[in-house]
Amino acid sequence: MEQVLVYPYSKEYEMVIKSRKSAEVNLTRVVSPRGWGLSGGILDNSGERVEIEHDFEEALKACTMVWFVEDGLLRLPIELLLEKLLLTVRNKKKIYYTRCKNAEEREMVEKLLPPRLNAENDYETEVNFTVPGGEYHTLYEFKTPVINVIGLSENADKYKMQLLLKEEFTKLGYKVSVVSSRRDSGIFGMHSMPGFMWGGSISVTDKILQFNHYIKAIEKAEGPELIILGIPGGAFPRNEYRHQYFGEFHFEISRAVSCDCALLCSSFSEYPVSYFEEAEQRIRQMYDMEVGFHTISDKMYDCRDKVTADGTGTYLSVESGMVSDSIREWKKAKENLYDTVSEDETKRLVDDIINRLS
Repeated sequence: MEQVLVYPYSKEYEMVIKSRKSAEVNLTRVVSPRGWGLSGGILDNSGERVEIEHDFEEALKACTMVWFVEDGLLRLPIELLLEKLLLTVRNKKKIYYTRCKNAEEREMVEKLLPPRLNAENDYETEVNFTVPGGEYHTLYEFKTPVINVIGLSENADKYKMQLLLKEEFTKLGYKVSVVSSRRDSGIFGMHSMPGFMWGGSISVTDKILQFNHYIKAIEKAEGPELIILGIPGGAFPRNEYRHQYFGEFHFEISRAVSCDCALLCSSFSEYPVSYFEEAEQRIRQMYDMEVGFHTISDKMYDCRDKVTADGTGTYLSVESGMVSDSIREWKKAKENLYDTVSEDETKRLVDDIINRLS
């Protein structure tokens, strides 16, 4: 099994390390750039501790592969990325490169990355989305229960919830198929969002039909008892320049696959209790999804942020105790809200999903 170094480690990948026992590789070392303010260690879900390191070259010696992951709240300078990438190539370590947000950066990296060291295809499951004997214009129904993991905004811990749900349902003996909202999910045995959903080379109608066939092919091939779909982006534009894909993925996926219920993940804010009901109503009206469950992330949108080139905006980390305190207050009026920092709350969420889907 590959011994993997994760770089540049940020808070956004904490759940990945916590769930590392579910990965198809051994995530042994994590390196965070100096100045990002991360130190100490992370306890994974088995109770083992993984230290946060800062010396990339030293950590590289103990690994066979480097997983170059997306940035978190801070951006990695391109010069630093290329320095670490070339160091990895010189040491002939395999490279799993899943930094996709910056197309210009990725194109530059692909020119530097020797094919023999590129491990990306090793963890991407090929799915033939042509349903045997099917008609291209047919929209198939599903026998398997489907739960969507969605967010009103980005940076709402959707990926964390996909990993958490997969892990918890698997522990209970359920066979689960997951199509993730991110492109770096193959290492956990999940399907990444297919490439045709990201490009503009085919029409919206064809995306809807092809995604429907893609999920149907997974259902036929894997025979799951539950399908979890993580939807990229935010459900609605935040404002005139934070578009969050304008809810494009939510529209297309909701038309391609009818879900039985949805888990709505929200970034942190000082919401009035009415926020949750209003959010449910908007999602129902716009996408015909019934939101059955809510979670809140420990990231808060920075309202003072200036416009950035990619239009994503920036988020601030929030102390987890502050999030838990707010959730306790909201739960007095809203029972289907869960604080997934707590193991008991996570189990309550899974039990409630099972009861609803049953």
